[in-house]
Amino acid sequence: MKRKDYILLLVLVFPLVLFGQTVHIVQPNVADPLSGAPNNNHFVYTNQTVSQKNKLFLFFPGTGAVPFNYREILKHAANLGYHSIGLTYPNFDAINVICLTTTDTTCHSRARLEVFDGIDRHPDLNVDTINCIERRTLKLLQYLNTNYPSENWGQYFSGNQIQWNKVIVSGHSQGGGHAGIISKIKQVERVAMFAAMDWIGLLNRNADWITWDGLTAADQYYGF
Repeated sequence: MKRKDYILLLVLVFPLVLFGQTVHIVQPNVADPLSGAPNNNHFVYTNQTVSQKNKLFLFFPGTGAVPFNYREILKHAANLGYHSIGLTYPNFDAINVICLTTTDTTCHSRARLEVFDGIDRHPDLNVDTINCIERRTLKLLQYLNTNYPSENWGQYFSGNQIQWNKVIVSGHSQGGGHAGIISKIKQVERVAMFAAMDWIGLLNRNADWITWDGLTAADQYYGF
């Protein structure tokens, strides 16, 4: 092998296992052949050289953003011992823009729940059960468990059910709102929201889901 070819090979391979950290870059339609748009890569990180917390850090990008933009927080979570996923999901439409001129306090929650499970609740969104957050997360976990069994991804699902009690849901902007509402309908390990707020300007109040009695304990919420 020529020296320049050897150097190029190192450049391509070395970042994938840098200091014990491993990254898997997976297109949604590889994890699930039925998946449609958006098909930007999921980014997945682990670090098997540190003590494993056996918890999943699941991060949702903001409107129009992709997991590539959030690699540093994903890497940091992996270096702390978490399994770490930046998920690509249908985030073209900003929820706060859809609900900008409404006086309907359920506008945000109906839109967010549709993005989560794909059940039609809002006329201004078109997210189906194939491409929703819940299925994309499940299919990615199943793919990772099949292809990288030594990394123990199987602990985060049972059959076709995600083990939400082992998941830290997190996100930026629109993604932070999705993390928040998921924690209301699922008991999750923890919630971390970055620059996320659902506010109804015409009523000068928050969206209804903010004050729901959710399944996740109040002291497990963190907002920045």
